[in-house]
Order: sequence, then structure tokens, then C-alpha cells
Amino acid sequence: MIAPTSELGLFPNHLDFASDMQLTLDYLTSYFGLYLKGDQSLWRNIWGPEAFAQGGLPTEANPGVALSADKTSQTLAAGQTATYLITVTNTGPSTNSFSLFVEDHVWSTMLGVQQTPELEPAEQFAFSIQVTVPSNEEAGIRDTVLLSARSDYDQGSRGYLILNTMDAVDFDADGSVDRDDLLAWESGFGILDGATFAQGDADNDRDVDGNDFLAWQRKFGSIASSMPPVTSTIPEPMSYLLMLILAASMALALAVDHD
Repeated sequence: MIAPTSELGLFPNHLDFASDMQLTLDYLTSYFGLYLKGDQSLWRNIWGPEAFAQGGLPTEANPGVALSADKTSQTLAAGQTATYLITVTNTGPSTNSFSLFVEDHVWSTMLGVQQTPELEPAEQFAFSIQVTVPSNEEAGIRDTVLLSARSDYDQGSRGYLILNTMDAVDFDADGSVDRDDLLAWESGFGILDGATFAQGDADNDRDVDGNDFLAWQRKFGSIASSMPPVTSTIPEPMSYLLMLILAASMALALAVDHD
């Protein structure tokens, strides 16, 4: 008689047997809900950040689409707009197009396009996404955009990318609010019109004055834009489904043998 063991389950992080089987059941439920019922709210459990939050999903297979950006975080003054240049790559074996979606954001976010043209395998498509910091936003607030590209072929598989935009007083854009930023403010102090963020205009009123100094002082010593990029690589649906069915069958056999 073989005792149940997590090494016979689906997930590689050596979870206990019960947790391993629960993750398998949760994944199967979300998988069939997404692909058979078309419940798009479940995509995050299969392809998105929530899948990684489970702590055990294998991540070595190709999802058929990859997203990359020229940068994944930017720090701006209130009222300014961050532009991210995004590249979608068809990493699948056949021609496909992809619909684009943004979620989780609070600030105004605009996609340059809503859908890619049909892409041959390995072909790329570039577009832009813009995030605007509200003019009255307090310094130090961060807004996160979850950008995803969904396969138009199966209406379920997605790649995703997380973009972070922060309203801060990191005038020299080195990732921290420090004395170098104070030097930037000192250099620009006294400009009455046409001042830029890099010159010390923290509140976007086109001058550099005491209000900008107070904004720097409140955030001195904080980390502004050192957020790491986040991308995803999730197993292909059909190969992963076979793994799930195999794991469920093994679990049932072990349970019967154990009894």
C-alpha cells in the first residue's frame, strides 16, 4: 500500500497532499469555467497573478503570447502622463491575433489599440499605453495597471504584464527620494514659469518654489520607483489539462488503495 505523498501530485513546491489536491480541484474548476462556460472573470486564476499566488503552479510552458515593455515603472509629478511602449509577441505555433485589456487601475489609462492584427509565429506588434497622474494626487501614491493580451483563437489564454506608475518627487528618476533630488530643486528654485519636473516642479504648477520643497521633504528617504517587472509564463491549456486529469486520477487511485 502506497501512502499519499505530495510528490505524486501536480504541484512542484512539495505541498502537503490535501493542499495539492485542493489546488488541483480549484484549477480544474476555473479552467472549465473559463474555456467551456466563457467566464472571463476566471482568467486570472489560470493565467494571471492569482495563479502565482497559489504558490505551486508550474511555469515552464509557453502560453502562446508574451508581453514586454520598454519600462515597467515610472515616477512622475501630479498631472503628468507616463507613456509605456509595449510589444506583443506571438510565441505560439500558428497565426493568431490578441485582444488587449487593462484592469486594476484607478488613474486614467488609455490603450493605443484594442486588438493586435493577425501575427505569424514569432511576429511582434508594438503599441503604447498612457497613464495620467491626477493633478491633485498626493506625492507617494502608486497606481498599478494589469495589462493582458487574450488569444482570439481560444478566447481564454492570456499573457500579462504589470505596470507601476508613481506620483513622487524623485526629480532625477534614480529610484529614490534623496539629497540629489534636493540639489535638482535648488538648481531650479526661482523659475517662475515653464519649469519641468526634472527641474524641481513637484506639483506641476510650472514653477519651482517652497511648495515643491515641502513635497520633497515629506518623501525624503523613500523609495520611488524600484518596482521590479512582472511577467507571466503559464502552461499551455491542453498539456496542463492532461497533467491535471492525471493528478486527479492518481489521487483517486491512492485514496481507494489507502482505504
